[in-house]
Amino acid sequence: MQDFFEVLMALLQQDQTVSFLSCVFRTVRRYIYKFADVLFKYQNTEYCGGLLYEILRYTNANNGITRAEAGALAYLMIKVRLSCISCTSWRVY
Repeated sequence: MQDFFEVLMALLQQDQTVSFLSCVFRTVRRYIYKFADVLFKYQNTEYCGGLLYEILRYTNANNGITRAEAGALAYLMIKVRLSCISCTSWRVY
């Protein structure tokens, strides 16, 4: 898993075309769902922090499609994290 994560991070750190970024973002979505327990339940701030940093970097992109997909991924990370942990202290009234 660590090798796959490093390849994914290398792809996100380089400038890519919009169509290729859509494919990478799709892969990141699958990665988040498949390895949610590794990303969020344990003390793996290296994985989660690095991935979120690269995703948030793309929310400032010139292309609107890239910005929208990056924002959706950031929201997905928050949503999946809150569903992975016990959310009893995060109730909204």
